[in-house]
Amino acid sequence: MPNCVFENKKLVRIGSGRIITLFTKTQKARKLTDVVCFPKGEKVYTENRGVEAVENIQIGTRLYGNTVVQKVFKREFDGRCIAIKPKYFPEFTVTASHPILVREMRRTKVYSPRRNVNVWGEPHWLPASVLLDNPERFFVGVGIGEQEEQEIGIKLPGGQNELSLTPDLAYLLGWYVADGCCSFPSPHVILYLNPEADKKHIPRLTAIVENILNRKINLNYKNPSLRLTFSLKAMHVFLKQNFGKSACEKRLPWWLFKANASTIGEFMKGYLHGDGWTDGNLCCISTCSEILARQLQLLLLRIGQVAYWSESQAKNKMIDGRRLKDSVSYRLHWRNTVGRKHWLLKQGIVWVRLFRTLARPYKGLVYNFQTSTGTISTPVITHNCPHFYELKWAGGCIYNCAYCYLMGTFRFRAWKRKDRMVTPKFKERKDIERAVMAFINCQEEPSTLNTGELSDSLMQEAAKEPFSEFIMPLFEGTKHKVLFLSKGTNVKHFLKNDWQKNAILSWSINSVEVSKKFEKLAPNPLDRIKAARKVFERGYEVRFRLDPMVPVLGWEGQYKRIITAMFEGVKPTVVTLGTLRGLPATLAVAVRKDWVKYLTEKSSWGRKPGLKIRLEMYRFAIQEMRKHRHRTIGVCKDTLQIHKLLEKEFGMNHKTMKCNCIR
Repeated sequence: MPNCVFENKKLVRIGSGRIITLFTKTQKARKLTDVVCFPKGEKVYTENRGVEAVENIQIGTRLYGNTVVQKVFKREFDGRCIAIKPKYFPEFTVTASHPILVREMRRTKVYSPRRNVNVWGEPHWLPASVLLDNPERFFVGVGIGEQEEQEIGIKLPGGQNELSLTPDLAYLLGWYVADGCCSFPSPHVILYLNPEADKKHIPRLTAIVENILNRKINLNYKNPSLRLTFSLKAMHVFLKQNFGKSACEKRLPWWLFKANASTIGEFMKGYLHGDGWTDGNLCCISTCSEILARQLQLLLLRIGQVAYWSESQAKNKMIDGRRLKDSVSYRLHWRNTVGRKHWLLKQGIVWVRLFRTLARPYKGLVYNFQTSTGTISTPVITHNCPHFYELKWAGGCIYNCAYCYLMGTFRFRAWKRKDRMVTPKFKERKDIERAVMAFINCQEEPSTLNTGELSDSLMQEAAKEPFSEFIMPLFEGTKHKVLFLSKGTNVKHFLKNDWQKNAILSWSINSVEVSKKFEKLAPNPLDRIKAARKVFERGYEVRFRLDPMVPVLGWEGQYKRIITAMFEGVKPTVVTLGTLRGLPATLAVAVRKDWVKYLTEKSSWGRKPGLKIRLEMYRFAIQEMRKHRHRTIGVCKDTLQIHKLLEKEFGMNHKTMKCNCIR
């Protein structure tokens, strides 16, 4: 197959790669040869095992942020990776097109440490390569995790009663993690103390062990440290299983992150007293366990403290008479004061500025995951949502709708015509076939190719060589499907052929009144629904996009009538909702401006109607569709605020909802 390169039967490069493009829910598209990935060795935060290298992640692994790995992908990569170093947090590396959750600084182009953090706009996704240009103006998001505080019960191995994680017990556990160990073979738990500085803490530690664990404390001095020892086999096993037995193996169990703030505060106090130091309002802790250091940094976020991360080679191999097993030391320090902060906590995310970004060549294995929530924590929030593939067989459309975003996408072609119509241009059929066959032979997962992202899928059905008659035979007998998205009504080729296993037909619908005003060249929406009814009766899967809904005068009655018509004789598998939006490029090119008056609010998806009217329109449409017993509803290209409001009212989780373009 010419212009195609394969390695181990997996697609690495397609010469005509511009024909098939991978899309995620982010705004940017990426070629099939440039899927977002993590290079081998990159660290990912998990609930199961703390911090894991990406190559060790498996299906079912629970990641930090209450998300589960559903699929794991691996491939060879030879290209550019971006190393990203946020202020406070460790550096991480991703491929150049990997989406990162960011916010931008308000008004000032250069970050000033004398100012408080002042960001603007809503969070949005940007490819990592974009952050190379003036990184100081970007802030990246670090998720704190679930904010629901729980009462934690501890079940000791072989024990009859469950211990409650009280602040006192958390203090003891913090001291053990900081400067304690489990002896072998005897089931002794040992806490190390400084004979001079830590004398004042002995009464509290003794009382905790005696009152909570019902054990006696043995104190013995072994130069240069004081050892506090008690024997309880169940606690010995519990500490080894949950926290590790020696300094370089230490880690934190996930249940500790769900404790309340006072309990976490006592845990950190125990850690500081055991193996940390304070100087006024400055607190500092260090450890030789990288996993523990990363987890402690996240744990501190739960009590409102953002700690600086640093690592260094230890100059001394001995500390307090004990030999270090690892020469690398990880250090966290923070100021326990309220004042100017160069970070911002908002809606469960800590926003920290970028310190630097650097492009590096990389050749080797890269890994990727599909997760239940579409995000991965490194700990900076990165994107890995379900994706769809776009088949760019043509560019342009014959209907010239007033608000069509193709005017902005193909603005240099639109400028050439007074009516701004984007006249369709078609790819060579031989190039399309070459790319499609490479995709079919190498794409192992069942996937859907969307043919209606940059053109109307049915606009060539009246030609001598209709597109459907060309593309569908290529997919017959495969596990993949083709999605046709259209405002057209010519479905005769689908009615005379049996393509039900490999074709999905989706129609873009609007109210009759809105269509007459803004979609003058497109068929009547009722005629589109009639075409949908015909193919549905032949056994095809049918979907609808009620998009864009426009808040014209009397919109409630107009959309009620069209929603009723959508369900007359048709049972769509998915209905996707969207409201009017105008990207800057579209607004600049459009000739007709009578629809722009409805756009009163800025967002990451361009200008939109106000939040209140959008929420009212979504609420109305969802309630009307539920009257017809339809519940598979998606919301496309809207803000996180809208999604959260809809989830609260209708239980529609934006992380798991099914939409038009996803299989």
